[in-house]
Amino acid sequence: MNKAKKILYLMSAGAVVGLVAGLLLAPEKGSETRRKLRRLKEKMARCTEENERKALEELSDALQKELEIVNSKMKHR
Repeated sequence: MNKAKKILYLMSAGAVVGLVAGLLLAPEKGSETRRKLRRLKEKMARCTEENERKALEELSDALQKELEIVNSKMKHR
């Protein structure tokens, strides 16, 4: 495992440990904590969908530009 993967793994593990500790020590009712977690999950899902859509749009734009370059070169032959 390279250094970057180790760091990412350790950061993820730390985040999970922090989340569990926070849930165990939270002063709120369990139902309130579950509601907050559900909202966070929904927010993260929307964020992921938006990021995927942006990435696909950028890829589509890049491919369109490359296609235009290829078509231009083909016309000049």
